[in-house]
Amino acid sequence: MMATTELETCRSKHQRDISELRDQLHRANIASDRDQALREKVFNEAKAEVISLNKKLEEKTRRVRELEQASQLWEKRITDLETQKMAMAMKVQEARDSLDEHVARLSKQLQHSEMRNTRSDTLVQELYIENAKLTKALQQTEANEKKAEKNLRQLMEQKRALQRVISKLCGANAIA
Repeated sequence: MMATTELETCRSKHQRDISELRDQLHRANIASDRDQALREKVFNEAKAEVISLNKKLEEKTRRVRELEQASQLWEKRITDLETQKMAMAMKVQEARDSLDEHVARLSKQLQHSEMRNTRSDTLVQELYIENAKLTKALQQTEANEKKAEKNLRQLMEQKRALQRVISKLCGANAIA
């Protein structure tokens, strides 16, 4: 009888141990499933973040390329305007030289015309007309030169602004 009681006690203890082990196994399975779900969630979030960051990087790279192209266009435009400015300066100088020559020639003609009283009125009128035309041409040329200089200054300011934007974008890319 004692052996039966001990056997019953052992069986009962064995049943409790088995039940406890099953509970532990069940809890471990639940924890493992929860851990697996958490790992998948973290992986999916990280994957989504990588995709998002790649898209942002591609967009910023595209924007930098666009700004570099725009900067190159502005630089070409500035170079063209500088060339135009130099050409206009040469034209202004040529006009001034021509005007000086013409004034000198007209002065000589005026001196000769004073000797010839009959032609003096006609020559004076021609001098005034020609001088007015040349002065008007000179004023127009100088106005064009000022306009070109103003355009050049504006383009230089725009270039500096674009360079600042590119610098900021490049700095932002380096941080990211």
